Amino acid sequence: MNTKRDWEDLAKKDPLWAILSDPLKRNGKWDENEFFKVGRHEIDSIIAGLVSDGILASRRRVLDFGCGVGRVAGHFHRYFENYVGVDISEEMIRKAREYNKSYGNADFYCINETKPLSRFKDDHFDFIYSYIVLQHIPKRSQIEGSIKEFIRCLSINGVAYFQLPSAIPLLNRLQLKQRAYKLLRNLGVPSDILYNNLKLYPISMNYIRVKEMEELFLQNNVKLIRVENPGGVNTRYLIQKQ
Repeated sequence: MNTKRDWEDLAKKDPLWAILSDPLKRNGKWDENEFFKVGRHEIDSIIAGLVSDGILASRRRVLDFGCGVGRVAGHFHRYFENYVGVDISEEMIRKAREYNKSYGNADFYCINETKPLSRFKDDHFDFIYSYIVLQHIPKRSQIEGSIKEFIRCLSINGVAYFQLPSAIPLLNRLQLKQRAYKLLRNLGVPSDILYNNLKLYPISMNYIRVKEMEELFLQNNVKLIRVENPGGVNTRYLIQKQ
């Protein structure tokens, strides 16, 4: 599938847009200060809600799955003793370390597709967060595998909050631009030509229905606390390890 290669292409060409794909920000048009401010309100709201509901008992370690350049590391820095960001792209991780070098309690690691969290022991993280990441994993089995890894790595009573579409539009299912990019890239066409001249990109979209996710949680001894925005692209799950 060459997923790693595709994300390395994007990380070198247009990393901020690859993470927050606003059409008006393509080709390096994101202002860095503006980019890193995006998400602060969301992180503040999530943490406040968890604390208010009494389901975030410990704030030692947080995992940011698919951290990119560490966009929300600074926001989590205010709440947790230790922040860990992981990403499939070595270039994204390099940039994340550079952008967040002032945070002494932040670590960034590159992961693989098959066993993404193998470096971490069981029951390690108090909170796991992932946004606009799982939807870009091409195989459903890999999405489910990543969620199972979330569960394994969560501490007892630890919680995970993540986004995964439960439905996507037909055009996104066809993946026309993504398929064209991958085909031409595999034939040796340089990524610069594909991205700049042909306006193609490799970011794919995937989804799993809510009912199927509920079955996955049930099979893995996880409490589903709530589902937000069911039936669409921005479906989010809050789960707790038992």
